[in-house]
Amino acid sequence: MDDSTVERPMGQLRSAQVMRAKPWRTFRNRHGQKHHSGNYWCATMGAHVLYESRLELARLMMADFDPQVVAIAAQPFRIRARVAGRARRHVPDYMLGRV
Repeated sequence: MDDSTVERPMGQLRSAQVMRAKPWRTFRNRHGQKHHSGNYWCATMGAHVLYESRLELARLMMADFDPQVVAIAAQPFRIRARVAGRARRHVPDYMLGRV
């Protein structure tokens, strides 16, 4: 839960570590922005969980009501890869822990 960054291959990534980590990025609201980001009070987590758009909010709510979901991590990690010779990166919206 500190501000350190850990890099490792995906095969060595442990879900328990990801679930305990801070979100990779956070969002700011500003007047006139096209998307609606915010915090959703998540019963599954007993805490607020970030969302970046209404579509993400809808998915987050579905996960919160799913009895098989026991943990939700927003913006959990960044994936870096080389695709067709170009460096790519992606931050998934959510990681769900299931029973």
